[in-house]
Amino acid sequence: MGDKMIYKINNMSDQRPAFLNYLKENSFPRVVDVGGTDFPWAYKYVNAYLDMRSPQEVLDKTYEGYRYAGRAKVFLGDVNDDDGWKEIKQDVADNGKYDFVICSHLLEDLRNPQYVIRQLPKIAKAGYVGFPSVHWELGIDTERLNTVPENKNMENWGVSRTFRGFLHHRWILTVKGGVLWLFPKSNVLEVIEGFEWVKGLDARHELTFFWKNDLPYKTFKDDYMGPNGGLTCQEYREQLTPEDFNG
Repeated sequence: MGDKMIYKINNMSDQRPAFLNYLKENSFPRVVDVGGTDFPWAYKYVNAYLDMRSPQEVLDKTYEGYRYAGRAKVFLGDVNDDDGWKEIKQDVADNGKYDFVICSHLLEDLRNPQYVIRQLPKIAKAGYVGFPSVHWELGIDTERLNTVPENKNMENWGVSRTFRGFLHHRWILTVKGGVLWLFPKSNVLEVIEGFEWVKGLDARHELTFFWKNDLPYKTFKDDYMGPNGGLTCQEYREQLTPEDFNG
């Protein structure tokens, strides 16, 4: 099957224009977007969506994308579970793997991102993954800086102080040694010392990469947070490090 690898690792503020040019230049016959219906920014090049709802309403209203929404297949399902993948896997069995899969700003939101990571190579030959960088996800005031002006006062949220990263994200992701790492967002990260390297407000905010044939990953502490809090704090400091751009 050739090399299994993560490559073209980048950390920039807005990589979507360059990626859209990549899709345009390659003219992949079949492209699927997993989890992208809330913000289907690559709609011109996407043939299918897998998500919990259809992208058509968003495309019609936001992007005037009615020309594109009607031609895309829509597989409705919860990507965290087997049932959510049944229809698209049947499509792959009938028509072969997709040439390319997009998974952008989804994994950090999920209860079971490891399951989704394992499914992506089963439905596509290659793909693109994007998520907030470690610096962005560990930065103080990140959430407030990314809200509309009228919502920047966090007292209106019932929150007494600022916090790290994004409230709705469950995971911090990074790439180390050519492997995608997943770190659960434990509440200890709000008070733990040892992250002086975090750029916070000055962070470049998005980490993206390409993969082909397979998507290697590792979960912090092999998904076991024991045996005690002190050891877990130590391992957070040792393993939750800046992104590796040598992949």
